[in-house]
Amino acid sequence: MRKVQQGFTLIELMIVVAIIGILAAIAIPAYQDYVTRAKWSDVISQMEPTKMAIAECLQNNASSNTNCTAYGTNTNQLGIASPTILVGSGRIG
Repeated sequence: MRKVQQGFTLIELMIVVAIIGILAAIAIPAYQDYVTRAKWSDVISQMEPTKMAIAECLQNNASSNTNCTAYGTNTNQLGIASPTILVGSGRIG
């Protein structure tokens, strides 16, 4: 009669742990790179309104940027909101 196997041997468990370790060593840097790219993508997409406003102002003023004001004046030609600085849980700005 054959003896029925009732579990995993130590070597089998060590192989599984090694495989998981190798996969983690590959996956963690790839995930961190993905998170970094996602953050930069968000920043770039938030800059689009500013980019368009500057291009429109330059086009309307014959490529002269002296009439293009962002904030702080009554003639907010660029339509950009004044900056807000977040400090702790309160807002400043």
